Amino acid sequence: MSTESIALPDVAPRPLVEQLHQWVITVDHKRLGILYIVNALVFLVFGGVEATIMRIQLIRPHNDFVSPQVFNRMFTMHGTTMIFFVCDANPVWIRKLLDTADDWRSRYGVPASQRF
Repeated sequence: MSTESIALPDVAPRPLVEQLHQWVITVDHKRLGILYIVNALVFLVFGGVEATIMRIQLIRPHNDFVSPQVFNRMFTMHGTTMIFFVCDANPVWIRKLLDTADDWRSRYGVPASQRF
């Protein structure tokens, strides 16, 4: 048994651009999960800002914080942001809804061993 240790050379950290590139092109399921969560949280904040702008407009009648056209656009963008970018980034709740259906597993041919 040897008691000698091997000295490892100092490795310089990779540049930020290379690290970001590795995150963008990854196929690792853990990194993809983190990207989904970060994407959903970013758009959740963006949708929250849109909702806050709409609520400021509705604080009192005839408020001039945003014009009626901008309010309508904000309303549409808020709905689109929350549904397509927040809800679609977290499909777990859809699976939970499908799991509550009584005949979902038998209807789609899921084997009995996987019906937990």
